Amino acid sequence: QDAENYGYALSLIASKEYTKARQIIQALLKKEPQRIAYLLAHADLETQAKRYKVALGIYKKSLEIYPGNQPLGKHYAEALLLSQDFKAAQQLIRDYLRLYPEDPALYKLLSQVENKLGNEADSQAAMGEYYYQMGQQHQAITLLSQALKTRGLSFYDSSRLEARITQIKSELSLLKEILKK
Repeated sequence: QDAENYGYALSLIASKEYTKARQIIQALLKKEPQRIAYLLAHADLETQAKRYKVALGIYKKSLEIYPGNQPLGKHYAEALLLSQDFKAAQQLIRDYLRLYPEDPALYKLLSQVENKLGNEADSQAAMGEYYYQMGQQHQAITLLSQALKTRGLSFYDSSRLEARITQIKSELSLLKEILKK
């Protein structure tokens, strides 16, 4: 019964029937207040209903129970982005990238946040990493090269981007050699 109610609540959220969905989710949370699926559904509901303060509170409390949880962190970052708290989103995503450096969705989110903050090079570099994680190395090199052309780039950032481009090109060369055999 709970699984059916949960699925029904998700369909209500998708249909933008937030009041009905909220009642069902709150009933589910009464039974199991720490179930991640219910917490995520509740926070997602509040995010979609544009009740960002409530949603962010749910994410924050949920992460106190489940620190470092990947889905909670990712959805929290999305809610921060939607609520236009770009600095907090940026910090959260960077923290999560230390835990999950191979998650392409985090790089895509970081690219969006950096773009909102006006950090063109960082936005392109993050999108380059997204493409790299998706197995599109040539697209990654293109975006990292574009980031490298950004005016006012520090020596450190230029060196970091050049090193990453060199690393990806080296991997591509190695892959070509392996495929020749």
